Amino acid sequence: MKGFIRDKNTYILVFLVSVFSVYNFVIWEQISVIQRFVVVFAIFAALHEIEEKVWPAGFCELMLKKLGANTQDPSVYMATLPVTIYWIVMLSGIYYWHSHAFLLVILIVLSFMEAFVHTVGIKIHNMQKPYTPGLVTAWGMTAVAITALRHLTSHDLVHGGGYVLGTVMMFVSFAIMGYFVYKPTGVNPMNMAKEILSEKRSSNC
Repeated sequence: MKGFIRDKNTYILVFLVSVFSVYNFVIWEQISVIQRFVVVFAIFAALHEIEEKVWPAGFCELMLKKLGANTQDPSVYMATLPVTIYWIVMLSGIYYWHSHAFLLVILIVLSFMEAFVHTVGIKIHNMQKPYTPGLVTAWGMTAVAITALRHLTSHDLVHGGGYVLGTVMMFVSFAIMGYFVYKPTGVNPMNMAKEILSEKRSSNC
């Protein structure tokens, strides 16, 4: 069972999102606008995980190699499971507590960060083509995020403190998820930051 969950957690996420999406499309007129945004974000989240891990795949390998992990060790791929759990908890939580519109800011900021990471990753990983697995869906998610942000601001649903709280919640929750992502690899994710800063200083010389 552990091996099945490790190897198939992306497919489990896709299945759950598919059921979730179909159900909500059936009751579309009965759900709030915030919940509709969550549904669209969920679809992009599933597509994003497919692009990263199934087709064309390779983003996990890029990150693990950059961190110095042994990508030949099957156990390191348990690192993908916390990401799936993170999406499920985050999407279901924001959907359930949709009356607290500031929670949508978590997905908005996360989308911007994903687009940034995948775009900057082109240089970090020395990609031959201007692409990292996950880039297309990350920018697609960002387009949804921009639309969601415009909705929040135009309808005055979230105020300054809400944007700050939502942003903080995203980074804190992402950091917790990141801890469990990198724990199975046995490497320190801070090495990535140090290497990025080192490369940046070298390029400026």
